[in-house]
Amino acid sequence: MNRNDLWAKEEARQMTVGELLDLLDGYPRHYKITFGSTLDGSPLVFNRVKQRGESLIQIELTELPD
Repeated sequence: MNRNDLWAKEEARQMTVGELLDLLDGYPRHYKITFGSTLDGSPLVFNRVKQRGESLIQIELTELPD
C-alpha cells in the first residue's frame, strides 16, 4: 500500500499497525522521523504510545511552543 492509497481511505485519521509498518518498510532503522508542525508553525514531537482499547493504540504528539 502506498501513501496515496492510505490517505484516500474514508477513515484517514486511523490506520492499522500493519499499514504503518508497510509505509516504513524499506527505510533503515537509524533514519530519523519528524512529525511536522501545527498550522501556526509550532513543531509537533513524539510524546508516547498508549493503548486506548482492546485493539486500539494512540500515538501522542506534543506541540512545542515557539
